[in-house]
Amino acid sequence: MKHLTLQEIGKIIRKVRKERGLRLEDLADENISPATVSNIERGIAHVSPGKISYLLKKLSLSEHQLSDILLQEQKDLHQLKLNFLMVSTLCDLGYEDEALTKLNEIQVKENPPFIANIYYYKGCCLLNKKKWKQAERAFLQALRYTKQNKQVLDEPNLEAACYLHLGCSKYQQKNYEQALAYLNHGLKAFQENDQKHHYLRNQLYLHKIECLKKLQRITEGNQLLKEIWSSIQYASDIQTVINFYVLRSEFAQKAGLYDEAIDYATDGIKIASRNRQLNQLLNLWTLLGNLYMMCGQWSLSEACFQMVIHKKNQLKSNTKRAFAYLQLGILYMKQKQYQKAYKLLQTAIQYSDSAQYSKEFSLCLLVIGDLCMKLGKPDEALYYFQKGQKITEKIADEARELPFWLRMAQYWEGKDHEKFQNCIENIYRLQKKQFISISEYDKFL
Repeated sequence: MKHLTLQEIGKIIRKVRKERGLRLEDLADENISPATVSNIERGIAHVSPGKISYLLKKLSLSEHQLSDILLQEQKDLHQLKLNFLMVSTLCDLGYEDEALTKLNEIQVKENPPFIANIYYYKGCCLLNKKKWKQAERAFLQALRYTKQNKQVLDEPNLEAACYLHLGCSKYQQKNYEQALAYLNHGLKAFQENDQKHHYLRNQLYLHKIECLKKLQRITEGNQLLKEIWSSIQYASDIQTVINFYVLRSEFAQKAGLYDEAIDYATDGIKIASRNRQLNQLLNLWTLLGNLYMMCGQWSLSEACFQMVIHKKNQLKSNTKRAFAYLQLGILYMKQKQYQKAYKLLQTAIQYSDSAQYSKEFSLCLLVIGDLCMKLGKPDEALYYFQKGQKITEKIADEARELPFWLRMAQYWEGKDHEKFQNCIENIYRLQKKQFISISEYDKFL
């Protein structure tokens, strides 16, 4: 038995005992206690070789059988790893149903570490399918099994990964406080000695900073970015690196540091270009154009947006195409080039209308409605305002719904008192929800 470690022997004994349906007490007698059996299974070093030999004899296990069982265990483990890799790949490629089917075919014989992986990958598939509650239940189950046994295959950071995806689920549902709490748990659980999974730590930080941005905790987010920057900018995951450059640029912009924001956006463009990250590259050009527009450098801003529009086919989503046209349309509005703006905003609407609802779509409707008012097309403006109000009401986006009611009230004022009054009542309804309570007075001190 010299060629087998105590941990390997203990693992085999536990496996055989479980397969035979035996408890620790069933193997105990006057020569060996349940505690000693447990210590042997856990590979505790201070157990005497005689006790191990005695236990093996009770189980009718020879040295040759131990080697055979261990070899089969290793083969099964390699197969299991390959199956999980296949599931992960299918999920990443968008074949979630196929991945779930394969997961259901994997037999783990109630082994907690492997059950944790089953629930984890199930959660990933359900998260991709936007089945938030089911995904969260799967990740919580994975966490339960993971905490029972930290050595999950070669994935010591499965616990941190579960918290990351739970945070992502809450983020997608706009529950940023809960998302932030899960991400903090993930960072606390992350095992720094796991060199293979440093990208996971970077993802936890990335999503944490995104949450801080959504919660308007700009100072805190900016400080965290600065603290981790030296390790982040040299990370091997290039997409994550570029996303951090975007965040640094956005946080600098929110702090009013436009020159710094432009520098980070420019550096991000260079990195994305060198690594041929085309979709992120064009997103950065849009960000840079927006920064130049905020600075009043309209010719530079126009050049950036034109760059994106000319290469719009490289963008993966219609929403991102729409945003580029929208930004350039707003720029032309600021320059009072209304006809140019109108044409671009019409294109933005076409791209947005064929896509799933987005905040860019509602902004397109608001901006083109305002432009129609400037062009003396009030009836067309009303059409866009009414459409915007309906879609924002449907998804309960009250902050974006309010401006549409305000503009419709302006349209109906002096024309139709009943419709004007209806607008005023809806404005009151939405603003009433934003009234502060006595307990919130301290926010304004």
